[in-house]
Amino acid sequence: MTQSIDNHTLPDDIPVPPQSLKGAKNSRRTMNLGVSEYIATVDCRTGVIDREFNNPPHAPCYEVGGCDRCVERQQHNQEVDRHIGKRNLLKEEAEDRNVEDFEPDEARGHKKPSKRDNERYRYGEFKVRFINALTAWRWKTFMELSELYSITPNHIMTDKELAAIAETKGITDASAFDQIDIQWPGRQEWKVEVLEVLKGAQSKEDEKLAELDQQRQEKEREKERVRLGRAEKLEQKWLEKEVRNQEKEVRNQEKAKEQAWRDARRATGKEESNRKVAERHALTQRRAAEHATSLQQMEVVSGGCFSTFSLTPIQSTPQLTPAHAIGTIQIRPDGSPLQPSPALLNSLTDSTAPNLHLSSSLLVSPTITPGASTSSTQLSQTPGPSTPSQSSQTRVQSSYVFVPYYGLKD
Repeated sequence: MTQSIDNHTLPDDIPVPPQSLKGAKNSRRTMNLGVSEYIATVDCRTGVIDREFNNPPHAPCYEVGGCDRCVERQQHNQEVDRHIGKRNLLKEEAEDRNVEDFEPDEARGHKKPSKRDNERYRYGEFKVRFINALTAWRWKTFMELSELYSITPNHIMTDKELAAIAETKGITDASAFDQIDIQWPGRQEWKVEVLEVLKGAQSKEDEKLAELDQQRQEKEREKERVRLGRAEKLEQKWLEKEVRNQEKEVRNQEKAKEQAWRDARRATGKEESNRKVAERHALTQRRAAEHATSLQQMEVVSGGCFSTFSLTPIQSTPQLTPAHAIGTIQIRPDGSPLQPSPALLNSLTDSTAPNLHLSSSLLVSPTITPGASTSSTQLSQTPGPSTPSQSSQTRVQSSYVFVPYYGLKD
């Protein structure tokens, strides 16, 4: 569109048929071609005005910065020169480090280290605060100069220069704006004003840092308080646990003592039981020995003519009271018993003499052995008073013979 305007001369007024704009949603509006070219051009806007109004020759717009297009192109060219200066500086540094075959193109890949350098640069909200302060100053200066000159805010300070100044720390004099990272070609009076702006923003930053430091200290104190409270709770729990362990240990000791006492008591009872069993066994052996001695004495008294019989209690059919065997007696072949010898009677002590009674009777079961003068007979004592028939004579009942006999009283 721009090229067609440069090569052809168009009349100032183009007849347009009248058209009502009322009620038309997609109505077209008329515009002068010179105005449309001024809006849509990507080259110098001052050149469009000069052609439209046939202005006389004057200084190039690029040099004086007469329009925004020329200012942008000038800034772009200066930005390229700045990169060249950076590459040259990196090349010199590489030569100082004795790096051979250094290519300038390699400097294009040079970037700031990923690790933040908090000593030289600002980050985050601090950088934003400085950007806002510099933007406000740039707009104020632009409003003052726009009444006299046809300029844009980028004539005063570009966005890249503004961001570089905002993020760089340690700017205290005007010479700092000539650093490689900044390179702001502003007026001296502007640099003085920017230094004042940076100073005010720095004071606010210091206040913010002091506030953040105070908040950090409060958080640290709160963390310390929480830590101490947690440590106190842990110590209290540990003490309670120690008390519970001590109580448990005391209970275990008491249980151990009680168990030991029970074991000792059980062992004592077992020893007592074993002792009683041993005493009963000894008593049984002693009684067996005494019985054997008694049998030997009776054998001596009877002259060898006797037989032993079982001392197991027996019971006859007619009797209601069990008979108890009390000794041995010799029976003649005709059935008459032998009387005990005086030696046997004298062997009884005086304490047992009153226990002898005539009313006792013996249940005798005669067993006649062929070829022997006497036979073994089982005797049983039947307690109770005797009848005249039992004390005076001998009678046979169911193969048993009752005979009068002096025996021990139950």
